[in-house]
Amino acid sequence: MSILIIDDQGELWDGNSRQLRRSFDSPFSGGEFTTYAVKNLGFLSLHRYQRSVEVRIRPHIVTDRALRGLKDWLVKHPVDRVVVTWFDRTWHHHMVGRAADALRWLERSVGIARAAKESAFLTRPVDPLDIDPQTPFATLMRDWEPLVRANGQHELFNTLKAVFNNRYVLMGQRPGERHLSFMDLGEGLYSFLEGWSQYAIGRPVEDQPDQAYGSWVSDTYGTTINDKRPRFDDVDAIVTWPIVGRTRIRYRRAIFPLQPSAQGEGGPLLLGASVLDTSVDLRKASA
Repeated sequence: MSILIIDDQGELWDGNSRQLRRSFDSPFSGGEFTTYAVKNLGFLSLHRYQRSVEVRIRPHIVTDRALRGLKDWLVKHPVDRVVVTWFDRTWHHHMVGRAADALRWLERSVGIARAAKESAFLTRPVDPLDIDPQTPFATLMRDWEPLVRANGQHELFNTLKAVFNNRYVLMGQRPGERHLSFMDLGEGLYSFLEGWSQYAIGRPVEDQPDQAYGSWVSDTYGTTINDKRPRFDDVDAIVTWPIVGRTRIRYRRAIFPLQPSAQGEGGPLLLGASVLDTSVDLRKASA
């Protein structure tokens, strides 16, 4: 048996590649990293047995480029049968048959999984007209420009800690890496998961207790990297936490891209904060 990995950019790697593991600062090796990458990074893995192949995938988070990479590989390497193993809380297996049938099955399954993911994590831009102008959140929306500059970021941190009850997060993209990592987490976030905040520092943002939610958060922040303005949203999410189980969280969120002058030689930095708000109800609105 040989193992291949198709990364989130559609590039093909040997399953034992040390270079790939190092690029993601992964403590895992061999098969452990392959499983981690499929479950958390949007990768695919191919386990080849002569003229048969097992495709391992997590439909919620697999990227379109990884799927295109799989299609290209199957075109160049004809096989007699394909088994699809997909992850949704646990591993499931399905004998598909021919490569063309496998690709159609995967396309349909990924579409269904993405639709379910979108319905689990709803977001809507905050309308300034809906905000009480006397609230701290409205002040941030109005006065953000001097706060994201190098000489104003200390004040921004202090404001977020006070206004959002320490529900803040600092994310960064290290040079040469494609994913965002946690750089700092306020005590108000994940307070119900003892010790997790310390564990998270330095790890990819998508590597959260609910990995589908983590992937969605990472995607949301990632789209803000090149923005010149902050982003303000209402969020209505259904997540599954350890011990707590499946639960609904509703909050108002702000994401601030920090100006490059404050970054030194590092990569982009994003500062986010949120306040829990049960008045947010995007499911009623979407219905």
